[in-house]
Amino acid sequence: MTLPSAVQVLQISKFSEDEADVHAGMSITGADGNCTSGYSVTDNAGTDGLSTAKHCSDNDDYFEYNGDTFDEEGGGNGGAIDLMWGANSGYTSVNKIQTSSSGNWRRVTATEHRNNQVIGTTVCKYGRSTHYTCGRLISKTYNTTHRQVRKLGANLSDPGDSGGPWFKDNTACGIHQGSVAVRDSNGNPTGDRDAIYMAVNYFSHLGIDVITD
Repeated sequence: MTLPSAVQVLQISKFSEDEADVHAGMSITGADGNCTSGYSVTDNAGTDGLSTAKHCSDNDDYFEYNGDTFDEEGGGNGGAIDLMWGANSGYTSVNKIQTSSSGNWRRVTATEHRNNQVIGTTVCKYGRSTHYTCGRLISKTYNTTHRQVRKLGANLSDPGDSGGPWFKDNTACGIHQGSVAVRDSNGNPTGDRDAIYMAVNYFSHLGIDVITD
């Protein structure tokens, strides 16, 4: 086809691409295995990123989503803390939680400090392995500071769920750490397992806040 002489043809390297979002509940890969992303976060300098459990990448300073690397901006694993966060300028961190394997989600609009999380409350989580399940908060002092949750039917924790969000409606409560055996009155394992999560207020130890708007 011949174009009119007044038409100028410009060569471009590639077409523009939509900016991708990242949020809580996505499948990620750490240096130490498969995990789930925690909440989108921001620091005091205005850098946004994505959180997960530090034990997912204890042996390195990054995690990956969709083949792209999120370099660690901060992290710690000891005492009350099992948390890291990373950033990648090609992604936008948004205040969403995935709630189903088909991609359903809800907004994160608030956080709840550990002191305000009430024993007996129903809390829910999303993980890459067990997906969306809920349980009843039975302790706020497992291993001194962690929350302990008893399942309400479905299993709450399998390998790969670590780092994923625990929440109540649209309120962020914490991120998944793992599980612990349920024992009967004689101290014998029952075969069930409770879930353990780190309360969201400990994000402040890394100088970050959960994005809620």
